[in-house]
Amino acid sequence: MKRGLATPASLAKVIPFASYAESTLNIRLHDWQRFHVAPMCERLTFERGLRVLMHGPPQFGKSVLTSQRTPGYILGHDPLHRVGLVTYNLDHSKEFSEVVLQLLRSEEHQRLFPDPRCRLARSNPSLKAWSTRGRAAMKDAQASFRALGLLTGFTGKGVDTLIIDDPYASPEAARQKAINEKVWRFWKQGAKVRLNDETNVLVMFHRYHDDDLAARLLAEGGWTYLRFPATADENEDGSDPTGRQFGELLSPIRSQKFLDEIKDDDLLTYLGMFQGIPRPADGTLIKREYLRSLTALPPIDRWVRFWDLATTSKEQNDFYAGALVGIAKDHTVIVRDITRFRAEWPDATAIIASVTEQDYLLCQSIGAEYAVGVEEVAWQRSMIQDLFQLGIVQRVGLWPLAPKGKKRERASAWVARAKWQRFAMQVGAWNDAFISECLAFRGDDSDKHDDQIDAVSGAYDLLWHLKGQDPEEKPPLDNTSVAYFEGLAEQNHEHNDYETETLDGSDDYFHA
Repeated sequence: MKRGLATPASLAKVIPFASYAESTLNIRLHDWQRFHVAPMCERLTFERGLRVLMHGPPQFGKSVLTSQRTPGYILGHDPLHRVGLVTYNLDHSKEFSEVVLQLLRSEEHQRLFPDPRCRLARSNPSLKAWSTRGRAAMKDAQASFRALGLLTGFTGKGVDTLIIDDPYASPEAARQKAINEKVWRFWKQGAKVRLNDETNVLVMFHRYHDDDLAARLLAEGGWTYLRFPATADENEDGSDPTGRQFGELLSPIRSQKFLDEIKDDDLLTYLGMFQGIPRPADGTLIKREYLRSLTALPPIDRWVRFWDLATTSKEQNDFYAGALVGIAKDHTVIVRDITRFRAEWPDATAIIASVTEQDYLLCQSIGAEYAVGVEEVAWQRSMIQDLFQLGIVQRVGLWPLAPKGKKRERASAWVARAKWQRFAMQVGAWNDAFISECLAFRGDDSDKHDDQIDAVSGAYDLLWHLKGQDPEEKPPLDNTSVAYFEGLAEQNHEHNDYETETLDGSDDYFHA
């Protein structure tokens, strides 16, 4: 990280950002603004190569400092600087541009920064792009300030500081996978490739999803992460620098009653917008308390390993996941192991064969039956045929099952059992990855990864499919014939009627 202004046009007098903001806003900053946001805005002016991710609640005075005062403050100290401001669309960015222009025309700004180079080059500039006199004198077609939207692109444009102020138009938009991908492409293919090591980048965000822009940028690494929740929480990741006690409000601008009403009305929106986290720490649909661990397992007479296969039909590079699941006599669902990996298909078949061999030997040693299942969907049939050619698979049998319903529906049976303490995992190195996936699970197309959950759901269904029709009683069809797959389709729909039994008379949670 380099210090010092990026151009030789720096001016001698340095104005504290807090003083500049208070004099142009005619207000007194709150402590979190004065002691944390203001210093960050100064660093964007006098340092280079910063990468900052910052969350603040809506209408708490975040954008008025970062997206409106910061560009004016930077250009007052360095009129040759180039600032780019990105929001979810160009019109919204132009609204910010108009505020910055008004600021540069104000008497207070011109009093604090009297150098003529800081004045506007034109009296009636375009809101899309405009320049100071100092910048215009360079005659390089580069603007001092440029308003950008996610669809306007970055081609041919250079910036010394890039400010991205909430790229999502709404919580609903942020939860759509297609929009998340568009936002990511804007950053990865449009903006990032045109920045250099000295460019400052400030991204301000709300958190609506575990795979949103903020999550992906954090995964990249190299970002300073500042989170200012409306109400102080546990701050387990150390992202809140304010040092408040648990439950303490960030600002008097919103009362606890106001925040509680929003929280009660829509928890996820409250968490994303006001707390800067995408979901409750203990999970949304699958709570952490549901996921018990066991070191010793009860006797189980049948285990199944069900595979969720990664395919090119998905937008992201998913995992292969195989869950080894059994059901105890008290109807507790036990997950003994989850094997999860990424690989090209030829290598994946070898891994699946090796895992199947290990499972088979284990079940022989404990006197348990064993079966292997796989999700049967149209684009995976060639993969299923490849699995049938594996010697160990021919020995134990392979049961393709067509998925019934959406992901959330398929998981609901074992999740309901987990809610009533009828679910457990054997302690293993795979537990943390499975727990993380469960806590982030929403059961819709917005989930980044749900391979392990799908594998457990498939294993659960296969266990009860086999309970109704034992493979020894009705052997699989010849897997080399067309009739095989036609027969599977018929078999897979023979047991669509579900019976239920109730735990403690309180919930219909189990189907057989």
